[in-house]
Amino acid sequence: MTTEHSEHLLLNVVPVSFSQDTFWVGTTPYKDDDGYQSLRELHWRTHAFRFNSHTGLIENTPVVEGAEPLGEASQVSTQERLLLTARAVQHATLVWIAGRLPIQRSGKQLTFWGQAERAKLLSQVLDRLRLQHIDGLEVTLRYTLDCRIFNDGSGGRFLGLTIGVGTSNQIEIPVSELLERGISLVGREVCRRRQFEHLTFRECSRGFGFSS
Repeated sequence: MTTEHSEHLLLNVVPVSFSQDTFWVGTTPYKDDDGYQSLRELHWRTHAFRFNSHTGLIENTPVVEGAEPLGEASQVSTQERLLLTARAVQHATLVWIAGRLPIQRSGKQLTFWGQAERAKLLSQVLDRLRLQHIDGLEVTLRYTLDCRIFNDGSGGRFLGLTIGVGTSNQIEIPVSELLERGISLVGREVCRRRQFEHLTFRECSRGFGFSS
């Protein structure tokens, strides 16, 4: 008995292909972290950014139609800028999701909660058992997307999109209400929501715990 193996098949990795071999990149000088952060926040809906440590410049590329590169623009090889290309793919996904789904975390990985009824696992169980729902309490599917560089086994490199699925316990209930319900918070970690200009983000600030 013999088994055939595909050299182009990777488990849980979706290869990313492009219609062109080049794309436009803009560069601006890097001054400090605050300036870099401000630039990213100002143009987050239209551009992806990456600091190039070799050149000391901030690279950017548009992720929406009609946007132009910021700063000094040049056309570069897609294969030679895979790190920026990966950032652009992930950021374009973020921009598309923003306004549609609550984003739990962004950065090297993009994590968001499913909002379809089939993604609300606790609600499905409660409905099946005909039990009352508790406002602010849900167990939902959590999706994680990550665009990264892979080796193809022959010395070449390509971009691939990995997709992970897990669950999240969403407890959007004030601490005071939990205490009234008799739930002990000793040794538990809670957090306070940070306020974002981008209302689609729902990250927590640094948590603080209750001691005994």
